[in-house]
Amino acid sequence: MKKIFTLFIAALCTCFINAYADCSAITVTTASPYEEGFEDGWSGGGFECWTEEIIAGGARWDYSYGNASKGVYGGAYEGEKNLRFFESGRGCKARFISPVFDLSAMSNPTMSFYYCNGAWAGDQDTLIVLVRQSSSSQWQQIAKLYNSVSSWESFSVEIGNNSATAQIAFEGHLDAGYGIVIDMLRIAELSEMTLPVITSNSALYNTATVAWSQSSLATKTQLIINPTLVTDDVLDGMTPVKTSNTTYTFDNLTEASRYYIYMRSVDGDDNTTDWIHTSVETNTHLLNVTLNHLDWYENLHWEERPLAEKYQVVVSYEALENAALEDAEKTEYVSGVSNYNHNFEQLYNTAGHIYIRAKFSDIGFGDWQHYFFNKSCWIPNLAAKDATTSSVTISWDTYANETMWIYILSDYDNMTDDALNHMTSYYATQKEKTLTGLETGSTHTFYLAAIDPNHDGRNTGWSKITFSTLSGVSPIVVTDDTPFAEDFETAATEWTISTPDNRDVFINYGLRIKNPNSGYNLASSSPYEGNQNAAFIGYKTEAGVAQFISPVLNIAEVSHPV
Repeated sequence: MKKIFTLFIAALCTCFINAYADCSAITVTTASPYEEGFEDGWSGGGFECWTEEIIAGGARWDYSYGNASKGVYGGAYEGEKNLRFFESGRGCKARFISPVFDLSAMSNPTMSFYYCNGAWAGDQDTLIVLVRQSSSSQWQQIAKLYNSVSSWESFSVEIGNNSATAQIAFEGHLDAGYGIVIDMLRIAELSEMTLPVITSNSALYNTATVAWSQSSLATKTQLIINPTLVTDDVLDGMTPVKTSNTTYTFDNLTEASRYYIYMRSVDGDDNTTDWIHTSVETNTHLLNVTLNHLDWYENLHWEERPLAEKYQVVVSYEALENAALEDAEKTEYVSGVSNYNHNFEQLYNTAGHIYIRAKFSDIGFGDWQHYFFNKSCWIPNLAAKDATTSSVTISWDTYANETMWIYILSDYDNMTDDALNHMTSYYATQKEKTLTGLETGSTHTFYLAAIDPNHDGRNTGWSKITFSTLSGVSPIVVTDDTPFAEDFETAATEWTISTPDNRDVFINYGLRIKNPNSGYNLASSSPYEGNQNAAFIGYKTEAGVAQFISPVLNIAEVSHPV
């Protein structure tokens, strides 16, 4: 039953015929060539006397504005519509068969048309051009077009017979490309050379090869390769390659580059046709690699390269020269998928080097590519800015992987890392922190460490910066002509005292150093000048540390402050 059912469906779908016209043979002569612009579809009578034969799948030849369903090819070559064969997916095949032509009055009938056949992400449809002498004869292939053509290009080919009952056909094979479109078909007498017919092109890393079929009246072909599209006038001023063969290879090309190959036919009298062109893109033996940080790992991704047999990866904590890389331990991956991942385990808080290369079937190993990874958190550099009487902003730099920090604000500037690691800290997620609510004229120390949010407890060493809020009084302006001087003859109220180690220390004014609590003189003191001086005293036996801080000075106008 399955075979009968399949044959029954095939019989139903074999042929669709336009019944709107008288389909007797169309006479084509030198004075009366045949032209078809495919402006109307089946129902409008535009595909006059054309028939369709479905070979596989359900896609049908129709008419469209370019390939309107995918918005490609920019519309018809001429007029509003064109012939189209397209369906998403693969495997559909169908022939679009011409009316019967009487070509008996012609010596060498030639067919020409414009077409597009663009590849979609590497997937390519195929257009085959067929001819037969009569409806009972076998089809003969006269052209096969399977190169990516994403904008309208001209094509011509000699039909090869002048039968009174000749037919041509376009056979489309869909393989997930952007579809096949055809416009401005013309059958005319070959009175001069036809354009070359490009049959294939290909490219490796620094070479590109093109093959074509040549007009019977041509003796040579001229070829030019260029990295950009240029006009015929520009091409006429360039020096072409000349060959009597129908294949040619250009070498010394640049890897991973697009080239345009131009060609035209030349006869024995040096007459030439117009230029036609195709495009190729050279490959590269270097890999498109990305290196991403994910949690505890570095993940290496690279794209599959044409002709690559395998890939090699070397991880080292030291930079290696090529000779050392040859002897290094390598991790190998075979070719076969579009991209790869490699987990370099336990690389937290380390830095090193990753090398990768591919081996190709035609050139052997490509060059090593080098990538540096750094998972080491660093100790941030701190800066204080925008100080007011009650606030200050602390900013810092960062390594790219650091996104979170912890900080501690203290009145002490000599805290050890061990002590800080056991104190209550606060998180920051930006590269600066504004501290508010501080005392006027007070001094503090800000401690900061970088932390990886994926690794609680793993932070860098601590950075610190000591800063002071403003005293609340206007700065004293100091210039070259008005220097700042203080003789401590009276208590200097604008000076402040900082005791970060919390010891009892005092600044005393007078002739003698004395304990301010008991009033006892502790030592004699004679001022250097005047009647009084400033003195520092700590009455406990432990060592004391204090800072005696001047008022705010504006020394911007001083040439060389000392």
